[in-house]
Amino acid sequence: MDDARLKILKMLEDGKITADEAAKLLEALDKSSHKAETTRPKSEQPSKQKLFGFGDMLFEIGEIVRESVTAALSTVPSAIRAAMSGSISEEVDETMEVEDGVPISLMLSAGDVNIECKDSNQLVIHGDIVPEGLDINEQGGEIAIKLSGGDLDMEVPKSSPLDVSVTAGDLDIRDVSSDLKLSVSAGDVDVSFAKVANVDMFVKAGDLSIKVPSDADFEAEIDLKMGDLRVPSGVSVTRSGGKHIIRFGTGTGGKLKATVKFGDMKISFA
Repeated sequence: MDDARLKILKMLEDGKITADEAAKLLEALDKSSHKAETTRPKSEQPSKQKLFGFGDMLFEIGEIVRESVTAALSTVPSAIRAAMSGSISEEVDETMEVEDGVPISLMLSAGDVNIECKDSNQLVIHGDIVPEGLDINEQGGEIAIKLSGGDLDMEVPKSSPLDVSVTAGDLDIRDVSSDLKLSVSAGDVDVSFAKVANVDMFVKAGDLSIKVPSDADFEAEIDLKMGDLRVPSGVSVTRSGGKHIIRFGTGTGGKLKATVKFGDMKISFA
């Protein structure tokens, strides 16, 4: 994708322009590009290949906006109750013991989350949230956390597999060594790994930054729709089925899959 389109999507992501304004700018670029293409000699026409189409792009932008607005509206009932009680936020400070290897899932509608994986058996949740916006449910050998709105700082055991879903907001996870699954509709994601095990990441709109140990041993399968990919020099990168296959070490120690639709992706050594 050319720089002009990336800049438009970046402005949309940063909130500098609206979805309608982005659509109009992208449409103008598309018309200009189409006009230039039709005047090019046939000998210079590029070969046809399956690309992420303009219509698909507008649909995805609309979906991102819809999901973000829905996430924001989900906090309205709590905000109304807060206004009536004279409070606009509620401080949460929870600590609970977690058995070895118990999975932890987090579902956040709107807000930012910082998660640190530690060598402990404690789950610690601290932050400011919309009143009555947090639900912690422990059943079936899993801890499920739901937050309708707010910002959280969390500490989780390194032995616990993580499943994190964010509709609108930024996500920062540090020192991951167990299995990780994450999905972010709109927001930037930063993840540092102590060890790469089984990882599956999906980012619809936002940048994905990954840090791994210099002696990391895993294979990465990257599906990047619109944006740039940066990896450390000397690392093996090949293409297969439209995806980037990146090998660290022998490539047999773990598996990382990542899909980024609108945004850049960077893998670097910690």
